[in-house]
Amino acid sequence: TIALAKKHNYATIISHRSGETEDTFIADLSVATNAGQIKTGSLSRSDRIAKYNRLLAIAEMID
Repeated sequence: TIALAKKHNYATIISHRSGETEDTFIADLSVATNAGQIKTGSLSRSDRIAKYNRLLAIAEMID
């Protein structure tokens, strides 16, 4: 689990899988768990851009 990884000083990375959709939950999960890193791929497809846009929206809400 993420908590177990952090307890033992492992870095956590939230990563996507093949078969991507424009669901942006991965962005919320990475922020909520304070993962520090997210792997969604390059900005070459709309499903990936949606995730980056969600991260930007979350950043605006936090600041």
